[in-house]
Amino acid sequence: MAKDIKRTKFLKDNEKLHDDVKRVIEFYCYQLNVEYCQGMLEVVLPFLYMKHTDESDKNFFDLACVFAYFKRFVLSFIPNNLHTKFNGCQGGLPYLHCCLNMTDILMNYVDKEICYHLKRKGISIVMYATSWVTTLFSRVVELNLIYEMWEVFLFERDKFFIFYFAASLIRCLRNKILALTSMEEILKLLKEIKINDFASLAEIYQNAV
Repeated sequence: MAKDIKRTKFLKDNEKLHDDVKRVIEFYCYQLNVEYCQGMLEVVLPFLYMKHTDESDKNFFDLACVFAYFKRFVLSFIPNNLHTKFNGCQGGLPYLHCCLNMTDILMNYVDKEICYHLKRKGISIVMYATSWVTTLFSRVVELNLIYEMWEVFLFERDKFFIFYFAASLIRCLRNKILALTSMEEILKLLKEIKINDFASLAEIYQNAV
């Protein structure tokens, strides 16, 4: 976790947050009996920014609130993804792979041409979408838009909506993906996807719906 803290954007240069984020993640892993997974920091960080410890303020939001909101949010959409199961030689993350497979199946139903193009280039969904799921897409959106994106997830009240959002994210890059011919170029594009403005977020949301 210490290494991830040092390389996580908006967290690495703010040492005041390091102890808080460690306490939240460590208690979450202990309470739910799961292992730490890269990407968890990026999910807790937006809640940590909401921390406000002035008890006289009606918007009082202490570290206990940060933990409670983080836990509830994760359990609403990816409740079992961090639970490991012994697969014969080591612990695997079958629920995470199930999420990725569901997204892949949905994408194949929505746009077979993109799926065929990606598979023809040797690109599997695990290679680019794992971080989307584990961070609940916080890595693909600018920080100033993350609350709006997560509000969309909460508004839909559908634990499967994140799969539609992922499929929509890929479809919005349809022409660019089909225009690229090498695995390296396509992976670079998919890994560097960034939602930079509200109009782009609204378009992806509309397509997902």
